[in-house]
Amino acid sequence: MNKSLGVIVGVDGNISQVGMYSMSNESQFLWNGELLEGPKVGALLTILQNDVKIIAKVVNEKIMDQQNSVKSEEFDNRYSKNSVNRIVSLRMQGVIENNSFKVTSSYVPMIGNEVTITSKEDIDLIYGIKKDAPSIFIGKTIFENKKLDIPINEVFASHIGIFGNTGSGKSNTLHMLYSQLFDSKYKTNLFERSSFFIFDFNGEYRG
Repeated sequence: MNKSLGVIVGVDGNISQVGMYSMSNESQFLWNGELLEGPKVGALLTILQNDVKIIAKVVNEKIMDQQNSVKSEEFDNRYSKNSVNRIVSLRMQGVIENNSFKVTSSYVPMIGNEVTITSKEDIDLIYGIKKDAPSIFIGKTIFENKKLDIPINEVFASHIGIFGNTGSGKSNTLHMLYSQLFDSKYKTNLFERSSFFIFDFNGEYRG
C-alpha cells in the first residue's frame, strides 16, 4: 500500500484541493524500500477511487491558518504548528485502470478520496515503460529523475511527429532518437528486418 498523504477536500473543474495529513515538506520519501517523490509542485500524486487510480500533478500549494482571520496583505504573526493546514492543488493527468494508463475524463476526483504517493510501478505505467520490451534510453524525467526508455516496436513501427517552434530542437530530437536506435544492442536484427529512408530536404543530417 502506498503512503497516504491526505484527502480531497475540494473540486473545482479540473483542479482539486487536498487537505494534507502532515505539514511535512520532504521532497522525497523512503517508502517500502523505494525512494519516491514528495508532494512538491510538478510531482505526480495518486487519487484512489474504488479500483481506479487517478493520476494528478501538483500545480500549487498553500497554507490555511484556522486562527488567522485577518484579511489584510500583512501577516499578523499568529501562524503556529497546531493552527496551520497545508493545502495542495492537483490537476488531473489521466487514470490507471486494469494495469494500464490512459488519458480520459471518465473519472474525476471526489471529496473524500484518499491521496497517496505515486509508486515507481505506476510511474512506469504512466510513461509506458515495459520491462521485457525492446527499448532505447532517451533521457530522464524532470521531476522524478527517472531513467526513461521508450519501446522500439510501439514507437518506430508507427507514425510519429515532432513539433515545435524554430530552434526548439526538432532536428536534434530526431537525430538523438535514431542514433540511440542504431547504436542499440538490437541493431543487428534491426538492419536485417528493416529498411530506413531519410529525406533530408535541408541538409541537416549530412556527416
